[in-house]
Parts: sequence; structure tokens; C-alpha cells
Amino acid sequence: MYDGNGNRFGAEYTSFKNNINNSINDLDKKIDDNATYSLHILTPQGTNIRGSNIILNVVLYKNSVDVTDDFDPSYFVWTRTSSDPYGDIYWNDSHSIGAKSVTITSNDVRVSADF
Repeated sequence: MYDGNGNRFGAEYTSFKNNINNSINDLDKKIDDNATYSLHILTPQGTNIRGSNIILNVVLYKNSVDVTDDFDPSYFVWTRTSSDPYGDIYWNDSHSIGAKSVTITSNDVRVSADF
């Protein structure tokens, strides 16, 4: 099928459609590249462990919107830093598969630790 200028309509349409799709993809990428992400760790129990466990929950925001559920748990890898570097290696290896929350016990913290 030809248009009024002797061009094949299907080929021109396909080219136009591909150009539009590429422009939309480029715009989506530019918008996503300029997004602001922030990661928060929340706990309902407070920050001190006194004879019980504490649960740490990760919340990921994109431009102030909670997008945690948009990401697989494997994206959230927990690490521990304490005065026990060998214990940290073991703890970090044990939690390397990723999770959106982690339970910390008194066994995980001798004196102090950062997670």
C-alpha cells in the first residue's frame, strides 16, 4: 500500500512507530535517572534490645512514594559492623540473600553494632 507521495505506507508507519517508542523510552529513562531514592530502616520496638528481639524493616522511597513492594527482597542485603570482625563476616554471610526485614537478637549484639 502506498501513500499519496509514492512511499510505502507500512514501512513509513513502522519507522514512525519505532521513533515514537524510542522517544518514550528515552523520556522514561531521563525521568527515572532523575528520581530521588531514600532508604529508611524502621523498627516498631525502638532502638535498644533489652531481653527481647528487635525487628528492622526496610522502606524504600522514590520521590517520597513508598516503592518497597516494587523490589524483590534480594535487593535489600543486610550487613553488620561491630567490634567482632569475624562475627560480622559470619553474620553478613548468613544474611546475604536479602530480605525486607531482619530480626536482631541479643546474640547479634555483644556491646554495640551497626546494621
